[in-house]
Amino acid sequence: MKSGKPAFHEAFISKKADPLHANTVDFPYDEVSRNLGEEPIDQSGELAADCADLLAKGLAFVTNVPTNARSVVKTMGLRSAALCWVINPGMFPGTPSATQLAAYLGIKSPKSFLTLTGEASRALGIRNRAQKRAWNFVPNPKAKQ
Repeated sequence: MKSGKPAFHEAFISKKADPLHANTVDFPYDEVSRNLGEEPIDQSGELAADCADLLAKGLAFVTNVPTNARSVVKTMGLRSAALCWVINPGMFPGTPSATQLAAYLGIKSPKSFLTLTGEASRALGIRNRAQKRAWNFVPNPKAKQ
């Protein structure tokens, strides 16, 4: 029998962990800025406005569904999943590719989900690591050049 410290498992999650608890820590930006002799970061001004703008764009993407669509709720759910995947594929178990996520969600044609991820990417103006390799990426034609 080995003695000493047990092996460290980086991906270990306790069975008692609260699934709603965020896996982040509040960082003392103001304290670090003061210690470096700099002005504290204004988190209520431009950054807050940019975050609000990005959130509004994301919600507009999710809710941009014709009210006469066959299943408004299902469509909004798929658009939400596409948006979440674009922001961070790690939100889903196993960090799946868009095609794998489409299969997991029971979408018969992965192309329709891939189209949604492309739309979400263009709506927010961001691409995740998996999308950076996409040979067929088309930038938003409405974006200012």
